[in-house]
Amino acid sequence: MSDRLTQAVGSSLRSLKERAAEPGAIARDRLPGEIQRSWTRCARQGVSLAGSRDPDRLSARELKERAERFERLVGGAAPIMHNLSRQIANTRSMVILSDPEGLILHSVGDDDFVSRAERVALQPGVSWDEASKGTNAIGTAAVERTAVLVHAGEHYMERNQFLTCSASPIFDGFGDLAGVLDISGDYRSYQDHTLALVRLGAQMIEDRLFDEAARGCHLVRFHPQRAYLFSMAEGRAAFSEAGMLVAVNQPGRELLAAAAVGEDFERLFGFPWEQALARAHGAAGSVLACTLPRGAPVALTLTLHGAHARPGVAAAAAPPLAVLGAPPRKGSPARPSPAEIGRHDERMGQAVERARRVMRSGIPLLIQGESGTGKEWLARSLHEHGPRAAAAFVAVNCAAIPDALIEAELFGYEEGAFTGARRRGSPGRIREADGGTLFLDEIGDMPVNLQARLLRVLQDRAVTPLGSGRSYPVNINVVCATHRRLRDLVAAGTFREDLYYRLNGFTVGLPALRERNDLEPLVQTLLAEEGCDSVGARVSAEAMALFLRHPWPGNIRQLRNVLRTGIALMDEGRVLDMHCLADDFIEEAQAAVKAGLDRSSAADSTARAAVAPAGESSGRRLQEMEWQTIQEALKRLDGNVSAAARQLGISRNRLYRKLREFS
Repeated sequence: MSDRLTQAVGSSLRSLKERAAEPGAIARDRLPGEIQRSWTRCARQGVSLAGSRDPDRLSARELKERAERFERLVGGAAPIMHNLSRQIANTRSMVILSDPEGLILHSVGDDDFVSRAERVALQPGVSWDEASKGTNAIGTAAVERTAVLVHAGEHYMERNQFLTCSASPIFDGFGDLAGVLDISGDYRSYQDHTLALVRLGAQMIEDRLFDEAARGCHLVRFHPQRAYLFSMAEGRAAFSEAGMLVAVNQPGRELLAAAAVGEDFERLFGFPWEQALARAHGAAGSVLACTLPRGAPVALTLTLHGAHARPGVAAAAAPPLAVLGAPPRKGSPARPSPAEIGRHDERMGQAVERARRVMRSGIPLLIQGESGTGKEWLARSLHEHGPRAAAAFVAVNCAAIPDALIEAELFGYEEGAFTGARRRGSPGRIREADGGTLFLDEIGDMPVNLQARLLRVLQDRAVTPLGSGRSYPVNINVVCATHRRLRDLVAAGTFREDLYYRLNGFTVGLPALRERNDLEPLVQTLLAEEGCDSVGARVSAEAMALFLRHPWPGNIRQLRNVLRTGIALMDEGRVLDMHCLADDFIEEAQAAVKAGLDRSSAADSTARAAVAPAGESSGRRLQEMEWQTIQEALKRLDGNVSAAARQLGISRNRLYRKLREFS
């Protein structure tokens, strides 16, 4: 870039930053990166700050031809746009739909504002890409491929400063940009929830485009949490008769990462397509537990299309797949009591007992621990055995719900807000927890803009749905969980300090599974939760020995998945043995044990070399000899603890205690 161009860009950006801070600006902790990047793009392209008075406009015939090209987009968006328009009536605003290039195809809104908008060519047939109109919500959302708010002086061109615009990209069932949905209005009519309304509207349009692309296909619904199946947050994917991916919605694309159209079902979800079809034939509506390529577990259900969705095909043709545990029997708690959870491990017992006392007092609880250590499991147990057990326990994973949807999921939205939404609107997860417990998992991943709204709910004990002017009182116990250090997030500016102190009434740290001493009773508890207590299922001694040696990097979540797979593969003897364990798990466990022994052996040799023989006590020498004998026995027997214990003439539990002592 030449010096002259660099100076021109710098001058334009300084002018824009001064203007963005003038009266009429909304409170922002910092100017969003998408706005700054857009300003820089426009300045480098030489876009005029004053703007052109004579914008290019398509003729009526050209506009009709363009609308016909995007007939499905316009047809799917029109009813949603009209519902949105009713929600923002009398706010000096309008709803706008553009094609992927930013050309306006359709608009609807307040007559008094439309006439003013026409003066800046905010009307069908005019392009609002960045090259034509500088930084604006439509053009910038198309470039950034994310929802964007551009308010007043944040617009690049001076003549657009009277606008406040919120826009969200619309993606089709193939992940391509299909268009942009926008709400524009007088900057004095700015509302906090407008961007959330636009995001929800775009999601509804995307659902219609997905349904169009998925017509005639088999439908797969999936999500890391079973409770989110059949919700706006679920992933949906359409598959051909041969098991090839035809279309996937936006939440599904985020869960499947780099999945592309044409990929096969087995590669994406980990089991053969034919078996999934047979299972759906024989047990329609069953929920399956499977694992994505990157190792994340998901709950999944398959709905067959048309003639294939008929009963009478034997499900026995397919090997058993791991079905998620059935809901608990009515009248009995689904989880063991807090006292039972910590009975066999002193550290866990202390943490649970303190949490129980705090929970009964209504003080906010923050549970910290590695991923998979059972934070939600503990929270549910505290709820089910506490004074609010008769009311709802509502769990929300702040990391699993797309940013575009989390506000609506938490706070709800008003009746009739969108086509395809619930007929009476949605109360939101916070109101669903009224009288009970709201569990916010991975609270550290909550978007910063929503943290302020959550803080207001906790302070006022009332919640206001999107698109509503009415507040509803709520009485909730709040339990949060995270595997991250919130103090570090506060220091980094990504988590509000005032919200941190509001949520952190008491912090409970859960130990990792490798640090606990209660693995065997924990295995029995998880087997009972999976319904195996009634059939007398048990884990063989050899498999339990492997469990006890394994470091469990995935903690209780990994243990639960291993047990579920084992249960599915158990024979009629109801014994979960080594044949019921996946080969990759056995290899992982044996490699971890070998690595641990090698590290211990190296550390022991170093320690012996560092201590002069003359200074060693007889007790120290005896301990070294004992440890060396144990190591040699384990190496001879390839790490088989049971066989080593028999050869050494001691019990298996005593050998485990010795291993912990020497390690």
